[in-house]
Amino acid sequence: MKSFFNLLVCAVVCSLSGCDNILPLDTENTLTTRSSNAMYNGFSNVKTLEEPKGDMTMTGDIVCSEPTEYTFRFAFDGSSGTAYEAGIGTQIRLYPYNDSTMRTITVTLPAGTNKCFVKTIFTGSNQQAYARLVIEEVNGSKSIPVNGYEDLTVQGVSKIQDIGGSEPFHTKCPSCGALLGNDDTCPFCGADIP
Repeated sequence: MKSFFNLLVCAVVCSLSGCDNILPLDTENTLTTRSSNAMYNGFSNVKTLEEPKGDMTMTGDIVCSEPTEYTFRFAFDGSSGTAYEAGIGTQIRLYPYNDSTMRTITVTLPAGTNKCFVKTIFTGSNQQAYARLVIEEVNGSKSIPVNGYEDLTVQGVSKIQDIGGSEPFHTKCPSCGALLGNDDTCPFCGADIP
């Protein structure tokens, strides 16, 4: 209590005399504060890429100053025939064949830059898809704010055209073999076209 009183007296005296610097009188009992809201890095350098057939990719980096445990939630929803790929650093790759379309992943990211991404993949026309990778927890806490984006999200529609089969524009005359349009009679030999 004596330290606090001395600090208060010093602050009042300095404010009246125009001091810019306040030093505590008792250096053994100096106060140190710690922020209860430590910041961790979310996704930075976020970029989106759309490919000609409509595939969508979003990338982002998580930069860690020390090994840090992150818990992510991944979700995918898409039309029949669509697929996805997602990555968390060099440790985790997500594909349709290695687990469900909704999952929770906990991984310790090493110090440095950890590249992450989500991608939707189209295989045919009339398809649409949505994929999302969200930071749920950092070091086991859901309440720690992150510096940067908390998720990578892509949503897209296939640009693949369904050409399908087509009827030939020309028919062949059964009599002379000439290529014809939509004629009932061959203009070259006069044969009836069935």
